[in-house]
Amino acid sequence: MLKASYREQFFSRHVHETFCILLIEKGAQRFYRSGGDHVAPQGHIVLVNPDEVHTGQAESL
Repeated sequence: MLKASYREQFFSRHVHETFCILLIEKGAQRFYRSGGDHVAPQGHIVLVNPDEVHTGQAESL
């Protein structure tokens, strides 16, 4: 489990060996997954499957 606050961090395309579950408590996250770009706003849950290529960065709304 990781609790973090990212404002300027950018994670390039990568994978994890296990599921990755994100809860957006404040702000929003922009990410690439499943062949397209997405934005998850506050209150959303994001599930990334094992070995699924994705990115991650803060989204300014």
